[in-house]
Amino acid sequence: DEWKQLVYFKASNATSQSSFGSSVDCNFDETPIIAVGATGEKNCSTGVNAASANNSCTNSGAAYIFTKEDPNPWLETRVKATNTGNDDKFGTSLKVNTNMVIVGAPYEDSCDTGLTGAPSGNGCNNSGAIYLYEREEDLWKAQVVVKANVADADDLFGTAMAISPNHLSVTAPGESSCATGFG
Repeated sequence: DEWKQLVYFKASNATSQSSFGSSVDCNFDETPIIAVGATGEKNCSTGVNAASANNSCTNSGAAYIFTKEDPNPWLETRVKATNTGNDDKFGTSLKVNTNMVIVGAPYEDSCDTGLTGAPSGNGCNNSGAIYLYEREEDLWKAQVVVKANVADADDLFGTAMAISPNHLSVTAPGESSCATGFG
């Protein structure tokens, strides 16, 4: 068998230094879904398919979700954090499940903990967060933001993730407490 290119993806709002392709994940269980991170993207918009003329949020990041339902062409959905900020690098890590995309932003700076809709503040530099987006019919919607139970500076929560049908594991390689065991 010979390999051949089937499709070529590029962000609809491509700019220099957006780092489109800095991460990628896919799932072909039902509807084909491919998610692509662009950690250098600098648009200040928030949410799903939001537009902003403000491009001053350096390295805020974005993720692009491409879906295909035969016989239709591939569709692009652009997602941003609900709290877009400079140097959050939203899209550093990605995981795709059947109808869910999870996006890591390990350099996100809020001190919020647990489940939240939109973290606020910037008091815990690089504490990190992950953002869950779910597909309902043909639309992607922001569902929840997950922060570590203890959010400290430089935890980098969301650097990497693993997902199964009923579980999600998230790393925080900078977490420096003396706690041991399971929590």
